[in-house]
Amino acid sequence: MFLDLTFFFILLVLDEIYFTNLSAAFMLTPLFAYDRFIFFMNYLFRFNKAYITKISLIFIFFFNILIFFSTENALSRTYIIKNIDIIEPYDLNFKKDKVVDRAFIEAFKIIISKVLISENLKKINNYDLEAIRTMIKSFSITNEEFIDNKYHAKFNVFFEKKKLINYFHKLNIITSVPIDKNVFFLPILINLNNNEIKMFNENKFYAEWEKIQDNSYLIRYILSDEDLDDYNYIKQNFQDIESYDFKEILNKYDNENYIVSVFLINDNNLDILSKISFNNNISIHKSKFENIDFKIQENFNKIILDLKKTYEDKWKVENQINLSIKLPLKISIITKNIDLIKNFEDDLKSSDLIYDYNIESMSKNKTLFKIIYNGNPDRLIKNLKGKNYNLDFSGETWIIR
Repeated sequence: MFLDLTFFFILLVLDEIYFTNLSAAFMLTPLFAYDRFIFFMNYLFRFNKAYITKISLIFIFFFNILIFFSTENALSRTYIIKNIDIIEPYDLNFKKDKVVDRAFIEAFKIIISKVLISENLKKINNYDLEAIRTMIKSFSITNEEFIDNKYHAKFNVFFEKKKLINYFHKLNIITSVPIDKNVFFLPILINLNNNEIKMFNENKFYAEWEKIQDNSYLIRYILSDEDLDDYNYIKQNFQDIESYDFKEILNKYDNENYIVSVFLINDNNLDILSKISFNNNISIHKSKFENIDFKIQENFNKIILDLKKTYEDKWKVENQINLSIKLPLKISIITKNIDLIKNFEDDLKSSDLIYDYNIESMSKNKTLFKIIYNGNPDRLIKNLKGKNYNLDFSGETWIIR
């Protein structure tokens, strides 16, 4: 028996093991011991059948952990569209399947408006229900009720990321990662007819901006406070407003994501100069609207809608997933740092830019990840550093310490 157990524990401390498509969550929990567990049971069974009952209880514990990790992995690989309101007449023609299908289509409309730029969104002329169903992982229904002969319910729909991304890839359409982002917004209205500067609530674009909303928007705008100093900075730089860097104002808000929009009214024409910074990448966008009646509220609404669509597109382009780029990388982590490995894999699972990954090998000294990345290495380096990983990318194999 001693020799048998010794042989078993030798298996536990092999110098190096090579794997294919194996998860760190699986390897770094008791689940990893499953195959050795079966081997061990065979040995114990020869000597004491009483051990089997105890080991069976342990196996049940392991199985529960497996369910936990499977659920966690599934959630990290889905896009969730929540609280879709569906109302249908409740009569002889009522069919629950049709209600569910309608919820699927409404959810699909929302998710594609989050992951596609407006130009590509126009290419989707119809909604293939059969194709949509194949992309749906699961769904849930809440708040079902019948009121005045009408069926009311809210749906939550879970889309599989990879299937959705690959669906549009086959149509030669690039998708984006739907990341919500807080963005500081400073709108400045200048009437060139009388050289008047309007800011804050005197500026109708400021006052009306947050009233125009859509459930597909990813950008959450943080409007500037009513600060007299801000007004004075603008006034002092009025003549060079197009080249002014707004540094004094932007520094107060300490946000690398901002949009400064200067609205220039000249008679019935409106020119808009937008300085946009997303993740410290700065771009300039110019818009022009002619023959505008500024007394009509609907005209303001249309301009705001157009600008918000433009800013959403700029943000989506910043986060596009290009499946034609498949960059293979190897990243090494010290094996004994279990928490670091687990956190790293969690980040890999949740990243839409990681096409695939597995643990290629594991020794007592290091765990080696093999990653396929849909993007350039600079972007991955920036993302990893943004998550506070101590990354050494000087060699062929990157190292996280």
